[in-house]
Amino acid sequence: MTSLLEGQKRGTCSSHQRRYEEDKPFVHLATLLSNSSSPIIAATGSIKPSGVETIIVLSGSSSTVQHPAPFVLRPIVGLDRAPEDTAQRLQPVTAGEVLKAEIKLRSAPIPIHQHVRDLFEVFKYVHNGDVSKVDMKKWVLSRGYRKLSSRLNKIHASWGKLDLITRLRSWRPQANEVITGFVDVSAPQHAGVAQVVRTWVVIDDEKHILLSGDGASRFVGGCIASILERLREIVPKSIGEDRKLAFASEALSVLQILLDQERTKWLFTQTSLGEHLRPDPPRYVRHHPSVPSVVQFAQHDDVGAEGDEGGDQDEGEDDDEDEDEDTVEASGNDGEDFTYRYLLSLTAWSAATDYLTSKRVLPHLQDCTATLVILSEPLSQSTNHQFLLNAIDKATGGNQARRRSAEGFLLSKLTSVGAAGCRVHAEAGLMALDAHLRLHSTELTADVQKIATAFDHIGSLPIGITKKCCWACFRLAELLLEDTQRDFILPGTHGVIYPWSPPPLGVSSQVLSRLRDELMGMVVRWAIEQVDYIDASRQSLPRSEDEVINEAFPPRDVLPEEWDFT
Repeated sequence: MTSLLEGQKRGTCSSHQRRYEEDKPFVHLATLLSNSSSPIIAATGSIKPSGVETIIVLSGSSSTVQHPAPFVLRPIVGLDRAPEDTAQRLQPVTAGEVLKAEIKLRSAPIPIHQHVRDLFEVFKYVHNGDVSKVDMKKWVLSRGYRKLSSRLNKIHASWGKLDLITRLRSWRPQANEVITGFVDVSAPQHAGVAQVVRTWVVIDDEKHILLSGDGASRFVGGCIASILERLREIVPKSIGEDRKLAFASEALSVLQILLDQERTKWLFTQTSLGEHLRPDPPRYVRHHPSVPSVVQFAQHDDVGAEGDEGGDQDEGEDDDEDEDEDTVEASGNDGEDFTYRYLLSLTAWSAATDYLTSKRVLPHLQDCTATLVILSEPLSQSTNHQFLLNAIDKATGGNQARRRSAEGFLLSKLTSVGAAGCRVHAEAGLMALDAHLRLHSTELTADVQKIATAFDHIGSLPIGITKKCCWACFRLAELLLEDTQRDFILPGTHGVIYPWSPPPLGVSSQVLSRLRDELMGMVVRWAIEQVDYIDASRQSLPRSEDEVINEAFPPRDVLPEEWDFT
């Protein structure tokens, strides 16, 4: 059913700031973990003075290995029992390799279990002073350049003929629009930023980028546009080019610092700039070419994208779900913050590195554990749709013509869509795993018990993903809270529906039934609304000249003799 409703938007919800702060470390951790071999992951755990316990859930559709069990555990870092493939596992990355990070031609993506080990090892190198934060950012970019390159392609792909850079350079404040204030780059750690951006903007003695007069258009059209243009040119050419990789990493840091300023966000989201940059025409998800959306549909939801879900593809590699769930929060709205969110997605890895190497977080990463949980493939989808047809029959109230039209429309869509793209989303799998461990707490093996113990020690379970949740995952969390009183801290929802399969474990039949009934109601209403619109459109269409003539003078088999003028 979610495949039928793909792209429909059912409201948004943002996480409360306090709750988001609890989730923030795992959101950033998920961002860095997901930039290797494009896994679809969710991360959770606890941060304590003694260290960090991390559980990483990997969507089964990202794994080529089939497992009979609903999930498989793979200890990676800091646990007593080593993975089964110890003999085949590569050694963690060395400090020297981090310092000399480069993108090798045709290099294969790093497997997720190896990338996890390497990432925690690099945190230790930064803490010990063996490598700098700048070195780590360059190494992170070397692991994620395919995704970054793919996201930069959206400068053209998502904005059409007038690409984003062209739009940035052509913007001018409206005649009645007063823009004042400044972007502050006076902090000591921003000295290099001030030096770089002087080429395009006016900086006063206090190192403020002035936005008054033509300052705002120079900041946007000169500074931001030029950074994007240079990144778009440099990143694809960084393979084997150490200097280009270093420049790309530095440019992303500069862009991140500028975007972090409140005045920059205000400029992109609260002025005419947002409307000017909105992609046109919007690419909506439609289910019938002649039917305008009855509900609100997601616009350019692949912006970063957690989700990235039309995801990014580069060298045969899918992005981290830019099509339904990516680093940028795919809120699915038509708001003026679309471009700002896209720009944030480009700097997500840089921002995550800054946060996790900060003095208040980094010390905890020295003594850590990490376990990978690989979910099984989605449950097979039923091909019996009679329950949907029965619901349409009930909803149409005995109107046989309306029922037949709605059923025909729905069956045609089911045939064309099927269960395409349905999979267990990683965050849904993590919530289900938590529920499963609570239900079977007395019959767990030793390794699984370690995961259950880690979950037990956490009050509200934070779940870090690379963008906001889809509608189904967020609704699942709400229903699980009602059913089990277990609270999950999620980064909010963009409210958009994407192909989705229920987790293969942990979730009660009552919860799944409620979720199914809600989706069934949406599908039935959608199908009826679509055929009603089509019927109304047909009735209101102007008749052709031939139709009018034929109706005024219909043809007859034999003309009356009066018409015989021979």
